[in-house]
Amino acid sequence: MTNTHPLQFFKDLVENPLAILRIERQFFEEEEEISIVLEMNKEEGYIVIDDFFADGANSYKIFFKDHIQRLCKEQEREVLNSLDSYVFHEKDIKISHDYLQKCLFEVNHLISIQEGRNWLNKYPIIIDTIASIKSYLHSKYGLPDDTISFSKKKSNNPKIQWLGKTNVLTTLFYDLLNGQDKGEPYIHANKKDVMQFLIDNFLDKNGDELSESTVQSYFDKQEKKAKIGDRIELPNKKVIR
Repeated sequence: MTNTHPLQFFKDLVENPLAILRIERQFFEEEEEISIVLEMNKEEGYIVIDDFFADGANSYKIFFKDHIQRLCKEQEREVLNSLDSYVFHEKDIKISHDYLQKCLFEVNHLISIQEGRNWLNKYPIIIDTIASIKSYLHSKYGLPDDTISFSKKKSNNPKIQWLGKTNVLTTLFYDLLNGQDKGEPYIHANKKDVMQFLIDNFLDKNGDELSESTVQSYFDKQEKKAKIGDRIELPNKKVIR
């Protein structure tokens, strides 16, 4: 299995305006290399090439927006094949379900952040294709539409997704507050404020919010804390008096 996220192509298009520009540059450069270009209009987004396979002097116009549409449909097929292949080869149903849920979360995320990304307005096929992938996840795998729960996770400030174990994150902040291995603390704050900071600003590796009970448990119970080898080690801190 490849380590590349199955939705990486669409993530790039939605999150990075330079991705469209790269594809556009490749479109014009590659056509110029492999075809007899009669006309090129980058402002209008098309090229006219000579069809040397046809009888007579025929030419036709290729629009970049049509090229993007073909790419999106090709990538959609690859995404769906990748999802189906993962489910087919992964024998653990729970792992498969969690994987599909993560993909659905990413799909909803991409749809939700389209506002304000003006480069997407020119190519609505991008979001339409992402929505089509979402429909596939619902119809084939029966995943619930978590758009409502997803919107609840959104706040005025975007949250940071922690990609490791949750107790590694909470142990790090516990150690910063209390000192590691009887060392000196790195921050001065109220315990409840630190816990609330984690809840307000972080998502776990599955994209879910940190619950108050989870953070409380990891802070208060020694057996829940990350152990040496898993935890983030802090350097010895000298106290400045």
